[in-house]
Amino acid sequence: MAGIIPDRTIETIKERADILEVISRYVPMKKAGVNYVGLCPFHREKTPSFTVYRDKGFYKCFGCGKAGDVIGFLMDLEGMSFVEAVTDLAARYGIPVETESSGSAKKDKKFTRLLEINRDAQAFFYEQLKGDRGRRAVDYLKSRDIEGKTAALFSLGYAPGGWENLVEYFKKRGVDARLLIDAGLAIQGDRGPYDRFRDRIIFPIKNRRGETVGFGGRVIDTGEPKYMNSPETPVYHKGKILYGLDVTGSAIRREGQRRQRQGWAVIVEGYMDLIALYQGGVENVAATLGTALTSDHLGELKRYTKDVTLVFDADEAGARAAERTLPLFGEGSIYATVAVLPDGEDPDSLIRKGGRETFMKLVDEAPELFTFCLDRVFARHDIDTVRGQSAVLEEAVPIIAVKHQKHERDYYINRVADRLGVRPESVLTRLTQMRHARPGQQRQHEARSEADAEGKPDSLTPSRIERDIFKVAVNYPHLIDRAGLTHEHLELLETEAIKSVLFRLLDDEKTGNAINVSSLIPGDTPPEHTEILVNIAAIDREKNEIPDEETALSMLLGCVRTLDRQKKRRDIRRIDVQLKEETDEKRQQELLERKNKIIRQT
Repeated sequence: MAGIIPDRTIETIKERADILEVISRYVPMKKAGVNYVGLCPFHREKTPSFTVYRDKGFYKCFGCGKAGDVIGFLMDLEGMSFVEAVTDLAARYGIPVETESSGSAKKDKKFTRLLEINRDAQAFFYEQLKGDRGRRAVDYLKSRDIEGKTAALFSLGYAPGGWENLVEYFKKRGVDARLLIDAGLAIQGDRGPYDRFRDRIIFPIKNRRGETVGFGGRVIDTGEPKYMNSPETPVYHKGKILYGLDVTGSAIRREGQRRQRQGWAVIVEGYMDLIALYQGGVENVAATLGTALTSDHLGELKRYTKDVTLVFDADEAGARAAERTLPLFGEGSIYATVAVLPDGEDPDSLIRKGGRETFMKLVDEAPELFTFCLDRVFARHDIDTVRGQSAVLEEAVPIIAVKHQKHERDYYINRVADRLGVRPESVLTRLTQMRHARPGQQRQHEARSEADAEGKPDSLTPSRIERDIFKVAVNYPHLIDRAGLTHEHLELLETEAIKSVLFRLLDDEKTGNAINVSSLIPGDTPPEHTEILVNIAAIDREKNEIPDEETALSMLLGCVRTLDRQKKRRDIRRIDVQLKEETDEKRQQELLERKNKIIRQT
């Protein structure tokens, strides 16, 4: 939200937002005379010293000294900025927030409109699940032991078969189809827009405030892809949203208090695993959505906890996925453990077979992340040989180097030295040598250690086209619109760190001035990632890299044309998949005509 929030609006929010009601969402409160008391959420205590003065609109803890009004409470507990806290309370109590001298009112209005469309689409999908057309979906959920109250809690729905059910639903309500496309709910076809989600169980994706920002859909029988998510939109960025936090956030805090921690979150992959765990009694859970864990995800989690357990499959891909998260936890602000599932099991199947006790035993005994990764290094080599010891040293030192804090590095240096039977100085010497390696060599090593198991570029190894787009967009942001770069183009990129910044640039107001790229990078991004992004953005004037604006525009136009070709190839592959599934001859002919049209344009 841009502009200045008027004082009168802030005062209205403080007057109408019931501080007891807001705080009671997080802390059980009991009446004590004219006030209310409870256990302080900011420090550990056994005797309540946290007091809410409802009539006066403020709270005070006589144990740790924390005090403030309803806005300050959300800022302290949720880690919100002032504007986020005001906006959150305004949304809860139906208070309009208008900014003074706002330069992006149009953008804010569209953002709000997309959220409204998602809310209405969620209601449509929910009604379809309850109706006759949703019987197959209901039967499938029952076959997965998902109870009705659980389905309602997570707002599950059903997208009926056919091509234009949702499009027609909104058309009758006078909603421009272009907004449905912008929201990721519809796709523009040769004959007009058609529904993105068809004959799928729908999982609304919500932000922590409970606003629906996107959707996931699962096939009921067979078909590909099994799971389909909304594309990136102005309101939905998969690298920033953790599924289920709107429901499970309080349980994450509560479980931490029970275990004398500052929260505790179990992180899994996907909707069904989360829902099955929650229904099975493991409520302190969140899920990633078709992407690896990111620094933005950790930023969300920090509002609730400093302890997470990452759940991975027992195969090599699962272990490598755990290793790729190491840079995220180098700072030490969040403590991570790794739970490896038994062979052939996923969280859903494990809790259905063994119940909560079996799953909780697995996560309770989970080793610390860095220890887990070092243990894998030792398991790969025979340390009774010189060759094996050297190999362990070469692979263990980069893991230790990820840690930012000296005392933490020293801890792992001593552990590795002890297991190898060498002096800690030997490990430290190799660590120092690696850090003084040439930057190019160091980046190559980091890229190898974090490379995706499927060979996709990661945030340290962006492709040439990603580098070119990033460099031009940051230095010549006003050329973005002229070159026709869109959200759909950015969806084709694979490097999350690059995409994150570009999406922000695309959604912001464009000026003729170069952007300070550091201001667009989330604050908890690993330092090595930030450094690489800044280096990519820099133009080498001495080498005449991008001599003028005309060259910059030419580069960006070339990148857009390349992405257009990639999009066409992707669309052709999707049509081929649809052709395999389609049985109606008329529909098959339409798909073939569309494919041929794309081919002629390629």
